Amino acid sequence: DKTPRHPSMMATLSPGRGELEFHFTALGLSNATQNKFRYRLLPLEKEWVEAGTKRTAYYGGLPPGPYRFEVCAANADRVWNETGAFVAFVLPKHFHQQWWFYLLLVASLCLSILVYIRWHEAVLRKEKAALERGVAERTKELHEANRQLQEQVKATALKASQLQVSEEQLRRLTEDLDHRVKQRTEELQEANAELESFAYSVSHDLRAPLRGIDGWSLVLFEDYGAALDEKGRRYLERVRSETKRLGNLIDELLNFSRLTRAELKLRPLDLSALVKATAQRVADLRPEHAVDFVCAEGLSCMADAPLLEAVLFNLLDNAWKFTGKTSHPRVEFSATKNGSETIFRLSDNGAGFDMRRAKKLFGAFQRMHSQEEFPGTGVGLATVHKIIRRHGGKVWAESQAGQGTSFYFTLPATQDSEPYYGTSI
Repeated sequence: DKTPRHPSMMATLSPGRGELEFHFTALGLSNATQNKFRYRLLPLEKEWVEAGTKRTAYYGGLPPGPYRFEVCAANADRVWNETGAFVAFVLPKHFHQQWWFYLLLVASLCLSILVYIRWHEAVLRKEKAALERGVAERTKELHEANRQLQEQVKATALKASQLQVSEEQLRRLTEDLDHRVKQRTEELQEANAELESFAYSVSHDLRAPLRGIDGWSLVLFEDYGAALDEKGRRYLERVRSETKRLGNLIDELLNFSRLTRAELKLRPLDLSALVKATAQRVADLRPEHAVDFVCAEGLSCMADAPLLEAVLFNLLDNAWKFTGKTSHPRVEFSATKNGSETIFRLSDNGAGFDMRRAKKLFGAFQRMHSQEEFPGTGVGLATVHKIIRRHGGKVWAESQAGQGTSFYFTLPATQDSEPYYGTSI
């Protein structure tokens, strides 16, 4: 930058194109024009560059960093000054070469990806809503068509009786009715297939950008973690944890969709055995949290075994989770008779909740506590409600903040039960 600087001081130059030109000379008692020079730029050059009588040195494209330019001279008798002279300087980085610039670039990329995900989620939700409306309307039309067809069959049968319609005409009408019913059934199956395809599309389209965010965040943490302060590393860890939480939420939604559409296969179950096996699974997943668990013996019901296991797992996992801050946690499963109906009860002495908010308890994404206090996705109880309703039962809860919670549900009872010890879902 052509600014004079004292050679004994470390000089910090302005960022530029990395082009430097040095001018030097030496005194001589006789014929100074015959003085010879050699120079080098540390750490770029380890060996001396013989310059002859030339008194300038030029360097271009220097990367940022500290440098030391040294020069030695010799008189006409070829006697070299071994001490020589030097000037030390620092060539600073441009702003786009700073670590914070790369951090800002990655953060902007992450923000852009998140904005895209939000927009894509909104589009997918609209498409899902439109598809569900179409399925509902089509189902309504099919029910109406079936009703009309049944009325037509009745009217045709009456007319055939009155007018002595031939058996061949009735047979043709029945075949036409069977064909139309089969056609409507195929349309319903196609609509269900479209819903399953939509669920797969949600899983695939959302997972790819999530993996990108998590991967680039990990690269940033591994390559530039040391350059970040504690606050920056905490923000980066928050981005990764939120990405994993969104991935878990997608898994919960897909699991909810699969379980609530599964075909019901009812059979007698040893409910006590199933509850104990499921409670052991939950305890194994939370080994750091010891709970006093009690289950009544001899309980049975009529239910779909895998779906009922999903109900028990969600309820027991909630009981373990919300007793996490209780000094002496206790969970109990029991049953009572109400006439011909059996009411099953799972109670705990955990955090509880305000019953004024109970109407939202079984809705998807509804939470009674903050994510920081008790992490979760808000889908588990919605799954419980859907499965119990599909069995023709009811589910409800009673709670008091700080005093614990009791969940109640009903199922068809049976006298002939057999043990079922559960499978992974």
